[in-house]
Amino acid sequence: MERVNAFILACLIVVSIALITVLLQPPPQAPQVSPQQQSEDRVTSGNDGKASAPSLVEPRGKPQDSKGKNEAHEVTVFGLRVGEIVLAFATFMLWWVTNSLVRETKETTKAQQRDTRILQRAYISVEPLGIDPFISDEPRVVCLVGFHNTGNLPARGVSWSIRRAFSQKSRRRNFPIGDQFFGNILIPKDVTAPKGSTSVSLKRLDRYRGGPDDGSRYRREWGADSRYLYVWGRVRYQDGFGNPRYTDFCHRYNLGSAGPNGVITFDKARYHEHGNRTGEDAG
Repeated sequence: MERVNAFILACLIVVSIALITVLLQPPPQAPQVSPQQQSEDRVTSGNDGKASAPSLVEPRGKPQDSKGKNEAHEVTVFGLRVGEIVLAFATFMLWWVTNSLVRETKETTKAQQRDTRILQRAYISVEPLGIDPFISDEPRVVCLVGFHNTGNLPARGVSWSIRRAFSQKSRRRNFPIGDQFFGNILIPKDVTAPKGSTSVSLKRLDRYRGGPDDGSRYRREWGADSRYLYVWGRVRYQDGFGNPRYTDFCHRYNLGSAGPNGVITFDKARYHEHGNRTGEDAG
């Protein structure tokens, strides 16, 4: 809408310049007869034997004629000066409108590029995939997460850090991100890459969730409703335009929902109220 208004203003300026040019043109002057020509006309009229009729137009005197010419000249010069001022103003306005259009076009182009990047870039969300058995010599479990690229471009240089901890607190706030990252993979559009934390023995998990009473301090100190396993970390990647991005995640599991073999399905996981953010959230 602003560009349309600027275009209309530019057209009005051009029309105004054209009208000013037409109005400032000097009016056509009647042809003047020289005194010699007037004498010749009187002589010719006398030779014909006809009496010349008295002239109804009084001859203009030289002072009055000179004064009228000066006044006409001053009016013309004044009009030209006014026209020059108006023309200069119109030229400035035309430059201002053109400059505004150029600036708006650049801003529109940048906005379109920014919108394109927002719509097309890679976005990685981290989904809980549950607690599953881990193949080893002794019964163990592993905490699984899935890196899901919900954007339109592949996520490149994907690396991750996954941590876990048992806790009595259902509203834990502190989830430090480690310095050690693993991996350097590519995740295409709409693909989920499953990854896991370090494994934990089933015996230790049973102690925290209040398993068989073996006299351990875990059973004595922890209440029945305050047994949680937190899985958190960070995934780093490039968004398809060479910009580094990251997503922090934190999932909470209630150990009371674990089966005999320590398995907790993904639907029992909860996105914790702390520890979930992106680089954009951090500002």
